[in-house]
Formats: sequence, structure tokens, C-alpha cells
Amino acid sequence: MTMKLMLAVILLSSPAWAGPTAPAAAPQTPAQAAPTVEMGPVFGSAQFQPGGSDVWFFARPGRPLPAGSEIKTASGSYCLVFFTDGTKLRLGPWSDLRLAELTSGRTTVSFASGRLEAWARKRAAAEFRVDTPLFTVTLPEGIFAAEILSPTSATLDVFAGTATVIDSLGKSQAVAAGQHVELGARTGASTPAPLAAGALKPQEPTLEGPAKPASLPVAATPAATRPKPKRAKPAAPPAQEKSANPAIDSQL
Repeated sequence: MTMKLMLAVILLSSPAWAGPTAPAAAPQTPAQAAPTVEMGPVFGSAQFQPGGSDVWFFARPGRPLPAGSEIKTASGSYCLVFFTDGTKLRLGPWSDLRLAELTSGRTTVSFASGRLEAWARKRAAAEFRVDTPLFTVTLPEGIFAAEILSPTSATLDVFAGTATVIDSLGKSQAVAAGQHVELGARTGASTPAPLAAGALKPQEPTLEGPAKPASLPVAATPAATRPKPKRAKPAAPPAQEKSANPAIDSQL
């Protein structure tokens, strides 16, 4: 091989003569996993029914809660629920909550009764949603408290973030941090108003608790701690009148 031919081979095999190289592939972001859920500390008594089961168990910290699980608290009782994305829930007395949907794009819980305090954590484009008999509330991140006062009345207090509320009439409105909304079955949602002076921002619990909030709203005070109404003494029965006929009196 001549010197010129050898030089041509070397130049063509050099990286500088190999032509433009393809850009490095961007690292693939793994698909966001759906959150998992487990029971937190319990104050008083609470029960849960795992999704896909018809058996109820006493709630204990650390018990996994798959999608479809339902949780109920008793009078004067509270419990915490933890999500792996950082979202936390506190259920008050006589609460009934079901984990309706746990996917990478949305977390939905159905809340039927009682009081719910929620600390929702942002998870990419996912949203946190609560369905109740009177309204639906969604927000990507924030803190709020919802309370079902009766089958036809509920309230919502937003402490952080901006929630979107759809009422029983289908009307949608934004409720910003520091605002309060009242909701009725026939009237829908009221115009957002400033939080009441006594509405305190719920203190976020840790994995250790507390399950029971440090301060209780008046409406959420357990029935066991409320003063019992005094019962009036029953009136004495009227005296039985005697008839003028002794034979009839002996049969009375």
C-alpha cells in the first residue's frame, strides 16, 4: 500500500471525518406511579374495610388501604390517613370516607359524613379531589377542611391554595386561601367569604400524630364532650277517679 493510500484510510477512519453524530437521547422520565395509602394513628375507635372485601377491621397504624377501601370513625374519634405522595387526611367523629380512585393522574376520595381536614401535596399534573353528596372540591395542592353538617348542609374552609368547587346545582367557582363557603342541597354554594375569626388553620400532623387536632371547631366538638341537656322530670299520672258504683271500682 502506498503512503498516499494509507493516509486516506487513516483520515476516513478518524472521528473527525465520520460525519455528524446523532445527539444523545434525552433521559426517559419514568411514568409517575399511583400513590399508595396506609392508616395513621387513631384516637378513639375507627374501622376500615379494604377494597374488594366485605369484612370490617379495627383501624391500626400502618395497615395498607388499597383503592376502594372505606374508613369510618365513631363518636369522639379521629384517625389519620397517609399517602406516599405526602398528602395527609384527618377524619373527625362520625366520618365516612372511601378511597374511590388512586391513579397516577388523580386521587379521588368520596366523603359522605363528618369532618375532613386535608393537606394535599402537588404531584406533577395530578389533582386531589373530594366528592361529597353536596359538592366536589379539587385542588393541585393546598389545605382545606370540609364538614358535612346534615344531608342538606355543608361547609368548606380553604387555608392554603385555591380550590375549585362544583356545587349541587352544577355551578363552579374558585375558593382562595382564607375563604369560607357554605353549601346547600337546594341553594348550592354561597359566595366565598373571609374565614370566621375563630377558624384556625389545622396543624399538620406527622407520621406519629396527633390523630386528634389540638383545637376543635365548635361544630366538630365530639358529642361525648358536649354538655348534656337537663331532662325534665316526668309528670305524675293523673289520679284515677272513682265511680259511684263500688262494683265497677273493684274491676279498675
